Amino acid sequence: MLVCKHAVIEDDEPTKCKLGLFNGFPEIADCMNCSQFSGMSRGLGDTVAKITKSVGIKPCGPCKKRQAALNKAIPYKKK
Repeated sequence: MLVCKHAVIEDDEPTKCKLGLFNGFPEIADCMNCSQFSGMSRGLGDTVAKITKSVGIKPCGPCKKRQAALNKAIPYKKK
């Protein structure tokens, strides 16, 4: 399961969002598609974003859209 550092997990399910998103009570699908997700890579878009950030490239609006599109096109398997 992909875990975001902003989620409070109980019984392998996110029960609360520390950022207060999704009225504070996200579903797994909410966490998986959240623009503030911070955890293991959900797909190729997250991996590319981590690499570009590590070399000093700051993400912009179009970058976030490409990241989401790549995650949707090439998702990693959920554990």
